[in-house]
Amino acid sequence: MTEFMVDRNYPPAIRILDHLIKTEGENENLNYRKGLCLLYSKAHDNRTSLAYLEKASKNINKKYDGVSDSETGANEDVIFYLAKSNFINENLSKAENLYLQFLEGKKKKNDAMKIVAEAELTQVRNAKKLMDKPKDLTIDNLGRQINSRYPDYAPVITLDGQALYYTSRRLWKDSSNLDMIDPQTNQFLEDVYVSYMDFDREWTDPVRLDFCLPERHEATVTVSQDESKVYLYQDDNGIGNIYYSVLSGTEFTDIKKVEGKINSDAWETHLTFTHDGQNAYFVSDREGGLGGRDIWRMVRFSNGEWSEPYNLGAPVNSIYDEDAPFIGVDNKTLYYSSNGLKSMGGFDVFRTILNDEDKWSPPINMGYPLNTVVDDIFFTTTADGHTGFLSSNRADGHGEKDIYKVYDLEPEMMGISTLKGLISTTDGSLIPDDFRIEVSCSNCDNYPIKIVSPRKVNGGYFSKLESCRDFKVEFYQGETLLKSEIVQTECNDEFQIFKRDYILDVENKKFTDPKPKDPIIPADTYVFKGAEMKHYFSYNANKLDNSNQELKSFLKTALLKLLITNQTLIIMLFLWRKLKHF
Repeated sequence: MTEFMVDRNYPPAIRILDHLIKTEGENENLNYRKGLCLLYSKAHDNRTSLAYLEKASKNINKKYDGVSDSETGANEDVIFYLAKSNFINENLSKAENLYLQFLEGKKKKNDAMKIVAEAELTQVRNAKKLMDKPKDLTIDNLGRQINSRYPDYAPVITLDGQALYYTSRRLWKDSSNLDMIDPQTNQFLEDVYVSYMDFDREWTDPVRLDFCLPERHEATVTVSQDESKVYLYQDDNGIGNIYYSVLSGTEFTDIKKVEGKINSDAWETHLTFTHDGQNAYFVSDREGGLGGRDIWRMVRFSNGEWSEPYNLGAPVNSIYDEDAPFIGVDNKTLYYSSNGLKSMGGFDVFRTILNDEDKWSPPINMGYPLNTVVDDIFFTTTADGHTGFLSSNRADGHGEKDIYKVYDLEPEMMGISTLKGLISTTDGSLIPDDFRIEVSCSNCDNYPIKIVSPRKVNGGYFSKLESCRDFKVEFYQGETLLKSEIVQTECNDEFQIFKRDYILDVENKKFTDPKPKDPIIPADTYVFKGAEMKHYFSYNANKLDNSNQELKSFLKTALLKLLITNQTLIIMLFLWRKLKHF
């Protein structure tokens, strides 16, 4: 048992402890050891450690002998672990007092546990402040369609919000990975899955990508803008490296290690690219960093070559760990996670912005409830920056880690225009390989023609457009031009979406019955008929007077918002104390 604990192989240690507790009865030493194992085990809910550590703290032996079979007391460091367990159970005041109690007994300045306790005490105090002033956000667990009773994490959402790539340690449907267990976690190995948003805005059944093998780890890192390349993390005998797979037709090729300057003899865990492809940000614990894992950057030169990697430095990096960078579509808003002194516990999501002088703004903690007292990491957003996805091991999860969706994020991407849409086929077949969208700019300097390829599975496509420009958008099947139009982006800081959905007749190479697009039409061109509404109560019945045109004004605003943003409008009627959604 002791050897398992020293090797941090907690699942078998817990099984031995359960047997000893059952056969020999409880004592504070066994409770101490089991509480410690539960606290750090990834195969168990670490919140359950609290009951065991509380029992263990009743009998502390200052001369604790960890190798003696006759030891029945607990080590005095049980106070530290009890503080940590209260912390993750959100008993913040109790955790604060226990950390202070533990620190009172630590006199050496360089004591390793003292340094950790001081940092976690700071995080507890951060948590109290942030939880007292929660952000106005909505956070939903993606539910059983995406999450399972196994760990599900590292989400990568495409910019159009139509495809979700993520990592799962679940049992395969054919159980062919049943015997492939990671001994350190007692979990299945990592695999990459993808789910698509269907036309009813529901996630489809997740599909495991072709390159996944039951005997090796593959974990999501990022996806190229056109989804033709998936980047992933793999552990190569203790050295983490970044790999990629290319979409060939409808299948992904086997993985290859990323060439160049990103991978090294150190530990690389994550990678992301700016939307314009001119910058790469990755995570490494190589020499030259500020602490553990740091975020590094490379810049692409005009000849296509990459610069040497350089550390982002302070204020982004710290002596702690920074991980999981993601760059917004504006190429300058960086989201990442850190477990440093500004966290409220474990990894928290932070945001910083690159200014015109190539300097990063002071990172801002994204606040509670996006961040919690446990790890909140792998944050990505859709193009507008209003909707995000992250992984967390919150108490309401289905597995050890779950994926969550975050609504109503601020601020949105400013001065950004996007072209997006869905191409479907009349016979339900896949989009042909020779279908493409060409985007050119008539009043841009040195703007090459951009080739946009729709997603094979559901025909979704996406492209960023510069503001205050005139773009020609052409749809081709082979050499046949199906449609051409001019898109003019506004010269302001608003976020604009130009949505174009079409139905493709593959055999005859033409669009048929195109779905209405969403032009931005001045509000004064709409004419509304008079509207009236009745409402009844048990004590009164009357007719709403619409002479002030409040209802008309509301409906006009709602319709324009629908046309411009392609959002969904929910009308809620309170009827006889029942809430109905339409």
